[in-house]
Amino acid sequence: MKVVLASFDRLDAGKGAGAHILANAAILRAHGHDVSLVTLGEAPLPGWRHRPIDVPEANWLRRALLFRERVARVFAKEDFDVYHVRSPWEGLAAPPDRRIVYEVNGLSSIEAQYHFPALLTRPEVRQKLRTLELCLLDRARLVLTPTRVTARYLADLGVEPSRIAVVPNAPSVVEQPFARDETEAVRLVYIGTLAPWQGLAELVSALPKLAAPHRLTVLTRASDRRVRDLRRLARRRGVALDVRPPLPPAALGPFLATQDVGLAPLVPCERNLVQGCMPIKLLDYAAAGLPVLAPDMPVVREVLGDDYPLYPRWGRSSMVARLGELAASPALRRALGEQGQARVRGARAAQREALLSAYS
Repeated sequence: MKVVLASFDRLDAGKGAGAHILANAAILRAHGHDVSLVTLGEAPLPGWRHRPIDVPEANWLRRALLFRERVARVFAKEDFDVYHVRSPWEGLAAPPDRRIVYEVNGLSSIEAQYHFPALLTRPEVRQKLRTLELCLLDRARLVLTPTRVTARYLADLGVEPSRIAVVPNAPSVVEQPFARDETEAVRLVYIGTLAPWQGLAELVSALPKLAAPHRLTVLTRASDRRVRDLRRLARRRGVALDVRPPLPPAALGPFLATQDVGLAPLVPCERNLVQGCMPIKLLDYAAAGLPVLAPDMPVVREVLGDDYPLYPRWGRSSMVARLGELAASPALRRALGEQGQARVRGARAAQREALLSAYS
């Protein structure tokens, strides 16, 4: 089939979304489908039939509306058998009488209020976003999501369970050998965005309570404002912070193998507990043999398993206590690293099988 994967995202190494899009595209192409990509961007991705759409607009909502207009022009010029989309901006630009696959990793009606707190006083904007999402959910022949938490939420919104398929994420890095040296300072690493629901600011605020010497490295492609805010917070708290740009998967795995603890301090909020998510950072930490510091949430349990030790999700003291246990025990870190690697070892095969089964 001719399949177009369209998304209001950039295909770069700084976001799990890009890795997930390319993983699905590679699976479909390897299975014999004719795959095209349409995303935000300035230059085509080498090795792919990729139409990047450059929208130099700072305002998120105006940028989304312009993207929808540009995508509609692309769809008017070329016909596809399947329109695989990730948001209403490109999804509602697809011909409504064609086969639409709506991949729900996140919903703007929930996530936008965290990026733009002023929306908390504008409920009509959130309602308009929700209306667009419901319209696309109604049109979609198939609705994909990476987690059972989100699948349950979609069913609560009225999507028939027979149209929902769970296609889990997989690590973007390959499994790494255990080759860490024992150093005095515990090397902490965080990869991903600096969105409020990630909880990194809460962790940095609590780090001074950690007795063991430590260093924190953050790999992110966040806005300059958010990076400045994080640096300012770290200086006030006396936290040794190193912010670097993201690494491609080939370099990310070996770098993670030099660290001691992978951080995913998700905060308890509607985005994480109700909508659901499946952070690729959890999978990448585990594949690299890193123990993971994360709260006890269904979305984390789904990735790491019911027997993985997590901290209670309410309060910073339990987070610091758990991190202190990891900092004090190299043997514990190694054991959890091995446990995580075993857990995600078959993730790529599971993703491939689930996606092809849904498409069939």
